[in-house]
Amino acid sequence: MQYYNHLTGTKGFVEVYDGSNWATIDSMTSTQGSWAVPSLKSYNISAYSNPNLKVRFRYSDGSGAWGWWWAIDEVLLSGTVAPTGNVRVAVTTDLFGSEVSWLIRNTSNNFVYASGGPFQDLATYNAAAATHIDTVAIPLTGNYEFRLSDSYGDGLFDGTNTGTYLVEKLCSWGTSIIDSGSGANDNDPGGAVANVASYDSAVFDMSCIQYKNVTFNVDMNQVTQ
Repeated sequence: MQYYNHLTGTKGFVEVYDGSNWATIDSMTSTQGSWAVPSLKSYNISAYSNPNLKVRFRYSDGSGAWGWWWAIDEVLLSGTVAPTGNVRVAVTTDLFGSEVSWLIRNTSNNFVYASGGPFQDLATYNAAAATHIDTVAIPLTGNYEFRLSDSYGDGLFDGTNTGTYLVEKLCSWGTSIIDSGSGANDNDPGGAVANVASYDSAVFDMSCIQYKNVTFNVDMNQVTQ
């Protein structure tokens, strides 16, 4: 509940952190409530849901002059925890692990739900030491991008040793591959120019639907040689 006593030039803001920026969801431009009868308000902030969700109340006196006040009490933030599924990321680097990193971000708001790297460089190559495996929880709703980057631009290849990566959804019935590969990255904006980053990426959702008894029909009238 609140009592916002307005004075020209002042304003109160209700803001929500969406994971990257503060978004204004309401602003006070006139007196609301009183000491005897406070104003009651509620907001649905589901659209801003993210693991780092925050809410703040900000008061501005405009040009720095004296204002009146904005009294706020008994703020309640409630909701339910979003269901999640697991994604396993396994990366085996080349000698230069410090060039390699990965992330999983929401494609709608760019919020990064998980990341890994840069990793340690190796003086002598050892595949076991170069392997890094993480299992991360991702909300079931939304679309996501997995992106593997190499800051030097040659991907998981140092001229001798070839690294690999495998990204999978862990479903109740088994694993579903999101992305996999080895060696040089597919997306190389610099054309393998040193210190121009290259990357591989894949967009996915967290659906674990397993299709069974898939059939298809062939129209032999459409077959050509």
